[in-house]
Formats: sequence, C-alpha cells, structure tokens
Amino acid sequence: MKNILKVFSFIFIFASYSYASDPYFGFTGNTGFTQDGAEPNYVNPNSQIRFEMKYIQDENIPPATGYPLLKIKKDGMEIGTYLMMAVSPADTNYTAAGNGKDYFFISPGFGQTGIYEYYFQFKSTNSTVINTPSFWFNVLSPFAAYGDFSSSSGAVAGTDMWDEIYDSAWDNSNKYLYVLGYSNPFSYIIKYSSSGAFMSRTMLAPDIWYKKLFIGSGGAVFAAGDFYDYQSSSNKISVAKFDSSMVFVSSASYFNSGSLWFGDMAGDSSNLYFCSRDNAYYHNVIKLDYSLVLVSSYTAGNIGECEKIAVGSSDIFTLNNEYAVKVLQKINKNLNPGTYDSVDLESLNNYSVLALDQSDNIYVSGYRNSGMSSLLTLEKINSSLVSSTVTYQQYEGWSSPSDIFTDTNSNVAVSIRVSNNGNDDYGIFLFSQNDLSVKNYFSYNGGAWDNPKSLVMDSMENIYLSGISDIMGTNGMWQSDIRTVRFKNDLSQNRAPYLQWLNSGNYWYKGVYPENGSLNDTFYFKVIYKDLDNDPTEYIRVKIYKDGSETPINTYNLSYESGTSTFTGITYSFAFAPTAPGYYSYRFEAVDRHGGATGLPASGYPTQMSYGPNVGEGFSGNLALS
Repeated sequence: MKNILKVFSFIFIFASYSYASDPYFGFTGNTGFTQDGAEPNYVNPNSQIRFEMKYIQDENIPPATGYPLLKIKKDGMEIGTYLMMAVSPADTNYTAAGNGKDYFFISPGFGQTGIYEYYFQFKSTNSTVINTPSFWFNVLSPFAAYGDFSSSSGAVAGTDMWDEIYDSAWDNSNKYLYVLGYSNPFSYIIKYSSSGAFMSRTMLAPDIWYKKLFIGSGGAVFAAGDFYDYQSSSNKISVAKFDSSMVFVSSASYFNSGSLWFGDMAGDSSNLYFCSRDNAYYHNVIKLDYSLVLVSSYTAGNIGECEKIAVGSSDIFTLNNEYAVKVLQKINKNLNPGTYDSVDLESLNNYSVLALDQSDNIYVSGYRNSGMSSLLTLEKINSSLVSSTVTYQQYEGWSSPSDIFTDTNSNVAVSIRVSNNGNDDYGIFLFSQNDLSVKNYFSYNGGAWDNPKSLVMDSMENIYLSGISDIMGTNGMWQSDIRTVRFKNDLSQNRAPYLQWLNSGNYWYKGVYPENGSLNDTFYFKVIYKDLDNDPTEYIRVKIYKDGSETPINTYNLSYESGTSTFTGITYSFAFAPTAPGYYSYRFEAVDRHGGATGLPASGYPTQMSYGPNVGEGFSGNLALS
C-alpha cells in the first residue's frame, strides 16, 4: 500500500506542474517605432539614437535580472551591449492583454559612418535567452559644411547690428544668392556669389516692411512687403523690382477698399502672386505681371489669414489660419472664385511652412510637442488635396520649422532651430520626396544663439540656410549678425537597399516554395529588392546551405521577375533543382549600384538564415503494389 501511495503521489506532483511559455518581442508602436526599434534610422556621426522594444510574457513573468539587452554590431563584430530601462517602471503587467512592457535605451552616438546591425536579447526568470531578428541603422557621412559666410562688421552704416532676416532667394540662372535683412529703419538686399563672396548691398525704401523675395525669369529681383500710408489711412502692399545687377526698375503699391496686410509672395515665369488679409480678416490673393501691373485679384468668402502661398502648374495653394485651424486651399491661377477647394489640416501638427514639387505635390511642415523635445512633422498631399504620407522626426529643440524647400532632385529640406546645450543652432532635415524618408540631417553652431529663417537649394543640392546669429563682439558686447551657411550635399551619398519577403501567395514570411519535396521537384526562391534611391542592383543572389553546414553548397544569381522600379520594389527569383536529399537552408544577399560604382549591402529579414526546403529521395521508375 505504501508503494502504491508513493506512485500516486508522484503522479499528482507531475500533473500539477505548469509549463510557462517563452516571452516574446514586439515593437512599441510609438511614433517612429512601428516597424523597427531605432529612431532615427539615419543619423550623423555621434548623434543620439533612441532604441525601444516591447517585452511580452503571457503568464506575466518579468524579465530576468540583467535583461532585456540591446546588442549592436558593426561589420559583423559586436561592439556594444546595453541594458535597457523600463519606460514605465511601475508597470507590472507583462501580458499581451496588458500591452506588454516597453523598454528603451538612448545611445551615446557612433563616430564611424556606415551600416550598423542591432538586435534585442531577453529572457524571463525561467526561460532560455531569446534573440530577436536583426535590424539596421545608418550613420551617414554628414554634409561637408563650408563656405560659412555672413555680413561682416560695418556692413550696414557702420554697425554690425541686424534686427532681423526675413527671406532668401536663389537665382539658378546666374548662380547668385540674395538675402533680405533689416536694420532699423531700412531693409537691405545682400547679394552673394554661390561660393559666399559678398557682391553688393542694396538699401530699400524706408518705412516699408519688406518680408519676401522672388527671383523671376531673367534674374529680375522682386521684394515685397507692406506699409502704412498715412495719407489714405490704410495699410498697403508694396513691391519693388530690380534687375539682376540690383539696379532699381520700378515699384508699385496695392490696396482694396480698406487695407491689406502682407502674407506671402510667390511667382512663376511671368506673374507674381501675393496673399494677404484685409481689414475684415478675409484673405486675398493678388496677381501681377512682371511689369507690376494688376492682372486679377480674389477675396475668399471665409475669414482667415493667409500665411504661405505656392504656385503650381495650373493652381496656386495657400496655407491659411482660420480661427486657429490651418486650412490648405487650392484655387485656379486665373483666380476664378468658383474654382477653389480646401481641406483642414491636423491641428496638433502646427503646420507653418508650405512648398510644392514639380508634380504639384504639396508639402506642409510643422511640429508637435513631445516632452522636452519636439517632433518635426512633414506631410505630403497630392494636388487633389488628398494626404498620402506623414512623417515625424524627433529633435532636441522647440518652435516650428522656419522654412521648407523642394528641388528638382527629389529632395525636401526643412530648417529648424535645434538645442545645443541650452543654446540654439541651425538645423536641417533633408527628406526624400518619394516617401519622406530621411536622407540626411545637419546642424551648425553659428554663434551663442542662432535663429534660422530661410533656406534655398541650388541645382547641385547644396543648401543655403540664412538666419540671425548672436555673437560676442570684440568690444565685449553681443552683436546680431546675418549668417548664411552653405551645406554642401555629398552627391555620392547612398542609402543601403533592403530585401523583403513577398508576403503573398505561397511566400508569406519565407523565400522558398515548396518547403518540402523530393528530388523530383523544383524549388522556387523569390524575394523583393527595394532601394530608396531607386538604384539598380550590382547583384542579387541566394546562398544555399545543406544539412547545417556553414559553407554554402553554391551561390546563385536571381533573375528579374516583375516590377517597374527598385523604389517601389522589384521581385527576383531563382529555380533550384537539388541533386541530393537533405535539409537545406538559405539566405539572400544583394548590393546596389550607386553613381556608377558598387554600393552598399542590403539589409532586411531575407538576408538572415532561413530554413527550407526539406528534400527527400523521391521515386524513381514505377512501383508495383501487390
């Protein structure tokens, strides 16, 4: 009887044992962390990166002491292991129902340029160590900052004090840069060569608040603003015209039955467009030809203040502030009141700047508050006023973007004021027009306090950012100086391609079909190649391994199957006929070709080892059954 009881007791103990499942990993889903664990993915050397991961355990078992960890590799070698911290230490719900628990780590930055690999490692108190798949971030070669030039001491009437800078403009035909500055009581247009050599300074009419420049065809320079006319007791818009040598040509002023307050100016190859508000707070648009003759005008039927205007191929677009709601409006260039459309923009994004590309896609940028830092917001909207893409980029600083510019090389540049140990510096984000991915980022310390205002780009993708810098003069007094910095873009800058699973048909989260078969079967490998720069492949191939060997049995080039561009994705494939049974594994590899030279290796899940196919002997001849 004792032996029987012992047996039953053993069975009872064994039956009561409960096996705990392994923890698993997820993206936090926070802004910038919906598809990977690093933000930003493209940084300058020694710039901070924030890493995030979500730990989930269905039985609510916490991570083991010393976990989770962030692992970082460079060129295949591990260069750092970092203990991650809980975003909310008081959170003790690790289950999926409780949305898991988020962890983060802020890196000190990496000095060497190139592609870095990272992954997360974690375990619960009673599980084995688990590694996530690898991800990648890119430390870019920064812009070569040179040609830092500014108006020097004595540039204005014997003083080096500037009160403000309002705008800049680039003459792409003659390669001149114009900067519109103000030193009480006069406005000045400063002209530079593309290399930063000071060429001239032109004093504008007093008592007119000039705020905007436009370079017309042939190099004509237009400066516009507003002033108060004491004779008519009204506010008027004023515009002055100069030739490319800054010789005065003509000027004119405009107002309606009451007053007009200047908002913004833009133009095309033959006309100028001004947006303004009247004394009833309706926004107005005025169209002039290059001779400053009024062509037509338009008054909106709703109250609002026009802040920005951009001119497209057949329409003009305005960014208006209507009762604290930012509204994007489109109206035909003929200013026909019956042909306009509008859309309200997301109020939390605080949009303040507007630009168009050559296809009349609209880009609006602003910022969202995010604790001690800000999120730069950039939204792409098509000409039908339908939003297509929104991106958010975190930066240390505050205030809205100061300017935005698009060029003919598929770039969108946005200037911001960034924080540098309590001081303010010039900052620029450079985005791709295609998908708003970050191509580069740069900041520049021009003085104790820098206030960027206006940026332009030339045809070679060089960026000119102008603003006011407060610097300590030789007399020990603070002095405000106009400072224009040229960031020379590295035209050879390349972004690495990446590979993706097809995730359709027979290829969900895998690159081979079928996964099981015999020597009689053909196994088809497929993968999608993508490149943000739309670069072609130098090569794309698959390495196939057998029976756990670390040496591939062969490397095979893949062939084109479908797709129109590497930006949207091209599918490549290879038909594999095994010659021996066994357990096979594989991984894909690719390199892009950029600027006529071999480029960077591809990243993505398909570049990691995957298993399959499993190949049996198969039948040979006929089998008779008795």
